[in-house]
Order: sequence, then structure tokens, then C-alpha cells
Amino acid sequence: MVWNILFVQGQDIIQLKNGDELHGEIKNLNKSILTIETDYSDIDFSIDWDEVSKINSTRNFNIFLSSREKVFGTIRYSDKEGYARVSGDEFPEQEMELDRIVMANPIKDSFKDRFTASISAGLTLTKANNAKQFSLRTSSSYIAKNWKVSGYYNQVNDIQDEAAAIRRMDAGANFNYLFYKNWFGAIHADFLSNTEQEIELRSTQTLAIGNLLVRSNKLYLSGSGGISFNREDYLNEENVLHSEEAFFGVEFNAYDIGDLSFLTKLGYYRSLTEDNRNRVNLSTDVKYEFPYDLFIKVGYTLNFDSKPPNEGSRDDYVFQTTFGWEF
Repeated sequence: MVWNILFVQGQDIIQLKNGDELHGEIKNLNKSILTIETDYSDIDFSIDWDEVSKINSTRNFNIFLSSREKVFGTIRYSDKEGYARVSGDEFPEQEMELDRIVMANPIKDSFKDRFTASISAGLTLTKANNAKQFSLRTSSSYIAKNWKVSGYYNQVNDIQDEAAAIRRMDAGANFNYLFYKNWFGAIHADFLSNTEQEIELRSTQTLAIGNLLVRSNKLYLSGSGGISFNREDYLNEENVLHSEEAFFGVEFNAYDIGDLSFLTKLGYYRSLTEDNRNRVNLSTDVKYEFPYDLFIKVGYTLNFDSKPPNEGSRDDYVFQTTFGWEF
């Protein structure tokens, strides 16, 4: 089949390996899924990137390649099946295989096109002890040309007769700036409160530099390191504690496994002001996606402290199963 190259002005064109064509607006390419909005459908089309044979767009994208290069530019038509022409700022035009393009986010002026968010919740009711557990998880992000802002909020409340209430909250905000190829600077602000470790509020501010070690159509892996400033307020403790820590972090995401995705984050904190104190924050999420941007998520979170200042519990963990919507 010869591709009709009479492009409709302002529209992107996608041709699939089975010969079908879609005309519309590319929303993004992420985790091996290309999303395109068309005038003739009420819902966006989600297409496996492996099923695309040709593509043309005049829009500007943040493009990430399997070589770990980042390009701000365009993805244009190529006569060769399974290829595209990529060009951009300080990146001379190259004809390349489509599987070299692992992520493409259009950069637009409107806020809503750069903003994504999700919310999920879970509720468990048990007759024994009249137990009730409620879970809430939210996340959001805003993406610009060279930087990204994201945030999250997680909460678990557990109430039952003849037992103390269990409360847990963790939240945070992150700012990442890509300053050279795959190198990025990061500022993290994280907050934790839980009754198991008697933490009224722990706030940790981190300055870090990281590198995108691996990025492909199946997964990504990044590592970072820096310094953290810790402020801790414990239940039944009058003094507020301050400390400094060396920080090392790893993030791994695997997503080309059907409708499943797997995300894990590990943060290690080595105290610089207290002897033999180490902290570990670990979170792991398995997510299954349904149509209409609905999903179910199973998550595990662990907080470990080898030397808690209040001589309380060294660790706290939680499993959460929630059902939610991404928008």
C-alpha cells in the first residue's frame, strides 16, 4: 500500500503494519504505547508502538532515543518502512528505525496538555472488631521542554474496636531538570507520618544529580546521588531533631508487559551527623490498566531506620490495593 502523502494541515498521520491509517493529533508516546486523538472517535486510540510502520507530524516533541539522547524537534515521514526522519535543536536530521524512539511528548502551550494526574482509592470492611481500612493514592506531573514537576500523596487509615487507630501518610514533590544529555539535577521534598514508628512528621529535602542509565521501549533505569537535610518530630518527644545524610537512589520501570507495568523506587540515606544510622525507603507498584484510563494498582512501601532516635520500631510497611482513574 502506498501511503497517501497529501497530509491534512495540522494533523498527524499514523500508518499501521496492517495498512490502516489514523489521522489526528498525537498525544504522546510512552511505555511503548502511542496515543492519538482523532475527530472521528470519542476516545483516544492507544496503539502498540511495535505495530506502527510510518509516522508523520509537524509538531515539536521532547524525543528520547534508545541511545539515551534527547532531541527537541520533529518526527517526519520516511519512505522506508519502519523508519522516520528525526531532527531538532543541535540534532541534524537523521533517518532512523522507529524502535530507536522510546518516548515522545508534544510540547504545547496549554496547561492541560502538559499536565497528567491519577487518583485511586481502596476500602476494606471487616466484621471482626468492626475493622475499617481506607487507602488513598494520588499523583500528578507537569512536563516542559527540559524540566518536570511531579507530586504524590498516599494515606492509610485503619480503625477497629479495642485497638489504637493506625495512621500513615507519605507525600512529596519533585523537580527534575535535564541539563546535559542524560544527566539531570533534582530537588526532592518528602514527608512522612506514621503511628508505627511514632513519627509525627519527618520532612526530608534532597539535592541530587542523576543519570538515565537505560531507556528503551521496554524499561528505564536511573540512578542519582546527593545530600539530604532531615527534620524529625516524634510523638511524645519534645525536641525536634535535625540531621544531614548522603543520599543514593535508584528507579526502575518496566512497562512492555501487556497491560501491566512495574515500578520500583529505592532511596538509601547514610547519616553524616549520627554514627551508624542508615535509612531505606522502598516503594513498589504493580499496575494493571483497563479501558477508559481506569486501573487497579497493588503497592508495597517500606520505611526502615537502623537507629530510630526515639528507640521505637525500626521499620514500617504497608500493602495497598486501590482502584483508580488516570486523567
